[in-house]
Amino acid sequence: MIKSALHYAELGFSVLPLQKNGKAPITTEAFPSGFKSATTDKNKIQHHWQKYPSSNIGLRISENLIIMDIDVHNENGFDSLAVLEQEFGKLPDTFSVDTPTDGKHYYFKLPDGVTIDRQINAFKGIDLLTNGYVVASPSSINGKKYTVSSGSIDKLAYLPNWLLKAFETHREQASSEYMSQTNTRQYKPGKKYTGALLDELVAGATVGGRNEWIMRMISKMLAVGAELDTIYRLLLVVNDNFLSEPLPLSEINATFKSRVKKHTRGV
Repeated sequence: MIKSALHYAELGFSVLPLQKNGKAPITTEAFPSGFKSATTDKNKIQHHWQKYPSSNIGLRISENLIIMDIDVHNENGFDSLAVLEQEFGKLPDTFSVDTPTDGKHYYFKLPDGVTIDRQINAFKGIDLLTNGYVVASPSSINGKKYTVSSGSIDKLAYLPNWLLKAFETHREQASSEYMSQTNTRQYKPGKKYTGALLDELVAGATVGGRNEWIMRMISKMLAVGAELDTIYRLLLVVNDNFLSEPLPLSEINATFKSRVKKHTRGV
């Protein structure tokens, strides 16, 4: 464990000790303020883990780091991720860790000048973790380890653009290079996913692309956890008021049933 803790520190990640077989920060001589004592100081790290070798490892989430936490406890976050990826594209290759409870942590970078508020249950079974800390590999709970499943922690991908623009951001000082690569200029700082979705619903669609547009809107509303009755009622309002030419009710019903059926299968 000490070798891993020192490795993280060498890469610039501030390390903190967690309870043996647990997730909570602990207070010791080298870490008198628990989470607030997270450090890259190898002397403090060695002092602690030599004395408490079974402590789990926590990493402080720096301002340019964000963790996508996929959970399967109450809602299956992998089902939500499948819907999102079908709509927006696959997540980029990045460092990821399998958790002891069959979830997964995806590590991403944020560009300079961009911040995202911590989002608990941002989508069903998916949290976006900023600030705070994350339990790191090879920590273990009840005999099951946090295990690296892909990538290297020193080679993180940027958070996908569709997630970046989905949540409250402040990007006034983000580099022009990043902005040109991610095409975020069309999105206003501070606009959250639901706000952008409402704008898109009201913008509507023209003849020729209405069925595909309706299917896409259903997927987006399912991904944010809207109730089926709410989604259906909104579709009727949008169809009557915001499409260039309303679709027959039979087509709305068929598209709605098809999309919901695929979603409940986790497709």
